[in-house]
Amino acid sequence: MENLLPEIFDTIQRVAPILADRTKERLEKRRLEEIAAHERYLAEQERKRDNNRWQRFLELADSWQQHEQARHFLAALTQLEIERDTSVGDMTLAEWLTWAEGHLASGNPLNHGVEALFSDIEKITSYTSFKKPIY
Repeated sequence: MENLLPEIFDTIQRVAPILADRTKERLEKRRLEEIAAHERYLAEQERKRDNNRWQRFLELADSWQQHEQARHFLAALTQLEIERDTSVGDMTLAEWLTWAEGHLASGNPLNHGVEALFSDIEKITSYTSFKKPIY
């Protein structure tokens, strides 16, 4: 056995750098895989954020469309011959029309400007629920 010790030691000396290189290669491969996984994760988050931003844009378009319908409806109501002093609940018809006009003035997403609309959309993240009111 004593005669084999120099040979064993020599073998270990030759194998040690090979094992070290393999360990380095394994660690580098793992590092590259983690980088690739992180890049895929970031790309997925960007895709989700873009989708959520688009959904918010569509939501704002729907809001604007509803506002336009309400504006046309109110215009039709004001064309009718009505007694504006007639009470409906705790308000007169004139007060109800004023109430509706107030909501139309504040509820139109375009009234806040294009910059405000896109600022609202810009705040959307991949985690943001896009069913939030704009203002």
